[in-house]
Formats: sequence, structure tokens, C-alpha cells
Amino acid sequence: LYKPRFRTVGWVESAISAAAMSPYVLEEFYFMPEGNLGACTAFSGSLVPVEGLQLEVYLHLMEEASRMGGRDPKIMRSMQVQDALSAKIDPNTGEVKWFGDTSGDTVLNPAGQILTLTANDAVKFKFARGIAATKEELVKAMGLQEVEWAGQAATESVDTFMREADRTNKKLVEVYNKYEIALAAAKSLGGPENKARRGAEVSRARRYLNEIKRMVGINPNFAFMYPFDWRWFEEQERILRELMK
Repeated sequence: LYKPRFRTVGWVESAISAAAMSPYVLEEFYFMPEGNLGACTAFSGSLVPVEGLQLEVYLHLMEEASRMGGRDPKIMRSMQVQDALSAKIDPNTGEVKWFGDTSGDTVLNPAGQILTLTANDAVKFKFARGIAATKEELVKAMGLQEVEWAGQAATESVDTFMREADRTNKKLVEVYNKYEIALAAAKSLGGPENKARRGAEVSRARRYLNEIKRMVGINPNFAFMYPFDWRWFEEQERILRELMK
């Protein structure tokens, strides 16, 4: 919609998952000094990485997005699955060649890990065109002579919302992990002789579960991103009740 009509660019502060994948069709990226892009793993169920056909669909979609953005698909693939990624810069032409292994001159991601692209590497290997900490620096990096900032209040509101959503998302994952640890501890304390200790872990797990419920209530979109619908909450409550019998 925008690309044929406007010069549309991405200015990256921190982009993971859908936030990194959605603008990937853009040819022109700039990073903030501490900016990062990736990882882009997809989850289902209890935060379990997708596999099989569903994963293949995501990989295919991002191959197409890579093509539209003029990038080697091996870059995004290394952000989605634990594929190695390395690169080599031709000393004469400056052209960057990407490798889906560690055979390039510079290894950006070893096998068994998920790639997160930093600002310096993004510029060095021509994924991004520049680094800009402020709007003024962005204008300079883009080579613009005159700029008129439109919709300033709306822009600030969107930026504030996105930062808050990112913080809340990270907090949600943290609380979920704590819930899983407490639940596992309660399950490990079987038998009547451990009822008191099991009860303490169940109580701890329930506090984390209630915190997840509160956060999903504030941002219902989490129910689409993660398995936290009413069925999941009912099932967790059932499990906690069973542990106390």
C-alpha cells in the first residue's frame, strides 16, 4: 500500500517476532545505535516453538518477504530457526555474500542459536543504510534536505504505546516462566508428607497465574499471540486444584 506511493523506511529500536517480520518487505532500514532486529521464532501452545507444516509456512512467507525487501532469505531464516549464518564482503566491490553456514569471513550466528542482528552488523553488512539516534540524525542519514513533521502527537502516542507493549510482553513471558517453575515444583512434591510444601508452590503458581490473567485482561491481544484464552486458564486452575487434593 505505502511502498508504491511513498518512500517508506524502517527505523529500528528493538524489533522481535512480528515487529521484525511485518516491515521486512521494506528495502530501506535504519537502526538506532543500540537497535536490534530478531529473533523471529513462532510459538504455539504453552510457548512451544512451532514445528512441521506450520513452521514451513512461516519460513515460506518470510522467504517471500525477503524477496520483496531485496534481501538474502538466509538472513531471516537464521532468525526463525537455529541455522548458522555468516557473510563475506568483497574487498573490491563491497558486495556482501551470505552463507547458511560458518564458511563466510564473519560468523554472525553459529549453528544452534537464533540470530539477533545488531545495529553495527546491520550497517556493516548492508542490511541497513545507517545508524541514527534522533529524528535529525535520521533525516541526515536519509539524505533529505527539507522535512516537515506531520502528525507529531499521533507519532508520539504510537511510539509510547509500542514501547509499553514491548515492556509488557517481556514481563508476561517472565511471569509465565516463573509460573511454569512453580507448577513444576508443585508437581514434584507428591504424597501427603509434602502437602505443606506443595501447597506453598501451588500458592506461588496461583499468584503468577493471576498476574498473567491480569496482564491479558489489560491487553487482550496477548490471547492471540499466546495460548492464554479462557480454556487455558480453566485448565491451569483445574491442575492447581488437583495438586492440592
